[in-house]
Amino acid sequence: MVLQKGPRGAVVWGKSTKLGDTVHVSLNGHEVAHANVTHDEYGGLMWIVKVVMNRNNYGPYNLTALSSLGELTLHDVMFGDVWVCSGQSNMVFPLLWVNTCIPIA
Repeated sequence: MVLQKGPRGAVVWGKSTKLGDTVHVSLNGHEVAHANVTHDEYGGLMWIVKVVMNRNNYGPYNLTALSSLGELTLHDVMFGDVWVCSGQSNMVFPLLWVNTCIPIA
C-alpha cells in the first residue's frame, strides 16, 4: 500500500463500536496520531487521523491502529507520491468517478 507523503499527509480512518474510545495510530511502534471515536454524518461511529510523513525514509512501515477494543496492523505500508492517471482505452477511469471511489476528508 502507498500513502501520500508530505505536509498534507494521508488520511487514515476506521469504524468502531465504542463512542468516545481513543484510537492510537503508530508507524513501526511509534505513535504518530490519535483520535476519539465520534459519530459520522450518518450516525455511525468512526475515527479519523492524518498521518504526515516528511522524512526521506518512505518505508516499508507497519501501520497499527490500537484502541481498547483491539489492534489492527497493516504491513508493508510505503509513503510516496500518489497519482491517479488514465491512459489507453482499456484503462478507462474518468475523473468523474474519483469522488465516488475515494473518501474526501
